[in-house]
Amino acid sequence: PDFNPPYSSVHSGFHSVNYETATTENNYSAFCEAVMAEAVPFLRLSNNLYVVSGWDSKLGQRTNRWYHLQLDHSQGRPIPICFCPGGNNQRDCVHQRYISEELIEELIGPDCRALGIFNYNNTMLFSHDLLDDYTSCYTTSETPFSAWIKVLTRRYKTWVKPSGARDNSSLFVDEGVFRAVWFAYINLVDFSGDDMVCPHCGPTPETIIWDGVTLSFNRKQVKESIYPPTTRHQGSIIREGRYPKPSYFIEDVQIRKLLASISNVTFNDRAVNLILFVSFVSNTIKTVQTKLQILQDLPRMHQGIEEHCYGLHGLFRQYYTSIYLLEKDPPLSVQRFFLQISTNESCLQIVNRPALLVLEKFLKNPSEETLNLVSCVPCLYFLLLDEWNTCHNFSDAILQTVMWMKSRVHMALKTALTYPAPPLDYSIQDVDGGWKKSGCRYSMPQIRHRPQYPSFPHDISKEPKERGGLCNKYYSEYGHNKLTGGIMAAWCTHSICYGFHCIPESEGRNDVFSALVTRWPKAPKYIIYDFACQLAPYCMAREPDFFSDTSFLIDDFHTMGHTRCSTAFFLKTYALTQPALGRINPSAAECGNGGLSKIRKSVRYMGQERAILYTSTFLSI
Repeated sequence: PDFNPPYSSVHSGFHSVNYETATTENNYSAFCEAVMAEAVPFLRLSNNLYVVSGWDSKLGQRTNRWYHLQLDHSQGRPIPICFCPGGNNQRDCVHQRYISEELIEELIGPDCRALGIFNYNNTMLFSHDLLDDYTSCYTTSETPFSAWIKVLTRRYKTWVKPSGARDNSSLFVDEGVFRAVWFAYINLVDFSGDDMVCPHCGPTPETIIWDGVTLSFNRKQVKESIYPPTTRHQGSIIREGRYPKPSYFIEDVQIRKLLASISNVTFNDRAVNLILFVSFVSNTIKTVQTKLQILQDLPRMHQGIEEHCYGLHGLFRQYYTSIYLLEKDPPLSVQRFFLQISTNESCLQIVNRPALLVLEKFLKNPSEETLNLVSCVPCLYFLLLDEWNTCHNFSDAILQTVMWMKSRVHMALKTALTYPAPPLDYSIQDVDGGWKKSGCRYSMPQIRHRPQYPSFPHDISKEPKERGGLCNKYYSEYGHNKLTGGIMAAWCTHSICYGFHCIPESEGRNDVFSALVTRWPKAPKYIIYDFACQLAPYCMAREPDFFSDTSFLIDDFHTMGHTRCSTAFFLKTYALTQPALGRINPSAAECGNGGLSKIRKSVRYMGQERAILYTSTFLSI
């Protein structure tokens, strides 16, 4: 609730029984943590009435008694009144103190900005230097409010001790007061400049890196104002199309399996020697049996490739015959080429729309001068490079293969592009009510609503733990222990954060897709994400025109677990042919997220608006 109570102490008029109610800072902190963890109920019955569980200040634990807490508006502003034994004093009653410091916004008086003074509630004055000092500390190293208050108290004790002070608690304000003052101050700081724009990459970076961060607060604190990019809106475009059929280079699943199996087996002159030791080595028996089975399947593979992908038949017949395989292995570039086009991935990931235009240019003038144009398709580039280095020309079989790839991609694009990208609408920039309430802050304003896909089952539902498809990785389990799903952050290659949004439940492909569609006028050229293998088909199925010029890549750090995914998703694959991609720092997001770990503990025990403001300030600085 949005109230403006005074900071003065309040007496409820009810006298306490013989019960120790004075609370220490440690006791109050324990109470706050227990409420945030839902170990101690703090239930709201109406706008002005709560029911709270009793709290034993001596033992630091809840009791089996229940009390009412209400907000009195008779004086023109809400004053908390608690009916527990400690309700005589707001500072002694943990219930009144909690609702005053955590659930109620304080009243901010005039700010003496020109003097470098912050006037809080017309009762306390704080210098900007002092408040900025805490901002500098927590953005540099892990510095919770409690630790910083202890440091300040010891400093004040060293400098001067006020007359009549009985203990260190009188030297500086307590943690709850300073926390309220700092948030009131930082809420007035303007962060609307270029703090989330990289001077090298500009307002719309060509390469963007996405990563989810376990920066969560309690789900109990989530308000209705939260508005991530995944939110449904009544003004959204309705896409009536159904989930498209995957567009593989080789549509026959049996041919894909056979081609993948033969590309993974080594055939050379040692095969004869291995047969001589069949009776001695059990592993050799299995190896030879596999090779013999593949040799027996070769005629069927030749027939299937000739029937279903004729343009590929000439190249396959050149290297995969029984006589050729028993004499020597095909070149490594040939093996990798057939292995990649036989994967269960869309051909649009291997050859996207810009790469298709490159293939057309190459076919008009196939030569050494135009060879470098094909570097955007690594598996084809190395195949052509080996052919040129060996023969100084391109065989008809090679050129037929390129033409076959071009026709397959052209057909896939024609089938996929059934509607244009969503139009821009700059009139909806403030639809979320502002990032401080919505938890969605990006350097680019919202220019679209997320389209709706009623024909897609479970379009915006929670992602399953398993990734699905052929990927054997799992989604990070962020939304556990009754916490939110953390945040999804976008980074450029220079570790500058271009924005973030809070994830109410758990991370999924929808978070990245929705943020891109609602904020980016044009999709980035490269999207680096730890599960790009599943993000690519998700995006292409929904907005193919918007993402047709994009390459979805997995950075080197996360490729280890993608043992069954195509190398067409690996950044290191493209770095071999495009040196500029090799200079990209794919760990920029990991470095940035590592810094966010400094505030993970502090954010966990905050409400929604404070957690958003605390996180945004950290990323801005």
